[in-house]
Amino acid sequence: MAIQTESNEVMTEPDVFSVERRVDTPHGRVFVRDMPGEDPPIVLMHGFPDDHRIYDKLLPLLSPRRAVVFDWLGYGWSDRSDAAGFSLDEHGSELAAVLDQLGISRAVLVGHDASGPDAVAFAVDHPERVAHLVLLNTMFGHQPALQLPEMIRLLADPALTPLADAMINDEGQRLWLLQHTADQWGLDAVDPDSLAIQSILPQFFGDASQPDALTAIRTWTAGLFDALVRQDALIDSGALSRLEVPVSIIFGETDRYLTPSLAAEIAGLFREPSLHLVHNASHWPQWNKPETVAELIRKALTMDKGPTPVQHADLPARTAVPMHTDTEQHTLRITYQSSHDFETTRARLDEQIPLLDPLVALDLVLRDASWAEVESTVPAFLGPTGFVALARLDQGALLSLNGEPLGATRYLVGNPILARRVLSAEPAAALYAPFGVAVFADHIGSAHVSYDQPSSLFASLGSKEIDEIGRELDDKIGQAVVAACSD
Repeated sequence: MAIQTESNEVMTEPDVFSVERRVDTPHGRVFVRDMPGEDPPIVLMHGFPDDHRIYDKLLPLLSPRRAVVFDWLGYGWSDRSDAAGFSLDEHGSELAAVLDQLGISRAVLVGHDASGPDAVAFAVDHPERVAHLVLLNTMFGHQPALQLPEMIRLLADPALTPLADAMINDEGQRLWLLQHTADQWGLDAVDPDSLAIQSILPQFFGDASQPDALTAIRTWTAGLFDALVRQDALIDSGALSRLEVPVSIIFGETDRYLTPSLAAEIAGLFREPSLHLVHNASHWPQWNKPETVAELIRKALTMDKGPTPVQHADLPARTAVPMHTDTEQHTLRITYQSSHDFETTRARLDEQIPLLDPLVALDLVLRDASWAEVESTVPAFLGPTGFVALARLDQGALLSLNGEPLGATRYLVGNPILARRVLSAEPAAALYAPFGVAVFADHIGSAHVSYDQPSSLFASLGSKEIDEIGRELDDKIGQAVVAACSD
């Protein structure tokens, strides 16, 4: 098999050329848009029920990296084939064929929505071919926070197949079902340039460039419940926790179905993922906030290069070596993009997590105050979610003296009363209580708030009581950061 010779050069915005072509796979020709650039290429996969056009706004922003989008068989501009399948294995074979035909030996895989599991499974089966795994508003297995949209549940439930078939086969009912779903997703179903009109509607009704994708829609949804079970089996096998491919998880924060809670649960399946929640973005962050998603992908790939190893000279022998234990720690880092500038974001976080006056704490210690007095004094300083900053380090103030302004402030966050419970249960928790929160401005001036999820820090301590406290802190710090970053 070979790449089809017919191709079409097109211009995207900004001025970046891409080549459109159709490549052979065992079950039909797949439409590909290939934007030349540096390796390893970024290969972006669409989910359900859309096509490659969900990446139209993101693709040109990935330059100078080579970037490739394609339509799965049965969708978009690819062939309709009765032989095409939609399982993890079948999509894995289709993806491998596309990579082979394009001469791509190793790629950054970006999976959105239903293609997230495909990307994960491919990385598990072919880790040598995946340089980095990026997951956008996706699912994997029966996670507690998983909420399937009503239309998908209807189409997937075998007990409702007669009703689902009747609605899909009636154009009026099909349009009503799609409009209802668009409303739930917050999509604009009127603007001809909207995502709904450009990428989703054609899958249900076809357009001048493609036939409908109803066969693929019904086939994929019919196998969804079995697919989730297969994904659960992969989780139980430990394949995801052993995966050494770097993983970045990027979720639009306002997705009402695949929520930030689900993002955190999926992140917990991997060894050391990064998790980023994109403010004012819904189920399609690559459409709502393409600049932000492009920057997050760029940063993730830069981090993959890693630091240059340092060679150390031999150290003199010591007569005694302290006893030590090694504990493997997997930490989940969560980063929110703020809708405000750095100074405003920091001021709003100060309102949520006020600084505890160090003189108050010092006075309590010097007077050897009773614990009852501590419990009665501290609450007056707590923020709305029950936190105070026990220390606040303005790193940027000092580091900006080199002439380049730098916005960066680190907080040590906690609640002394709650910390007493934690350290009483396990004194080693002093390493994590208080925990760190950082406000920083990136190189284009966008403000972010980042923190290590408390429950992931406490997990290494092996205490059920502390684990429960950690989950409570997860919710509270999430509320505080969202309040600081939101409009």
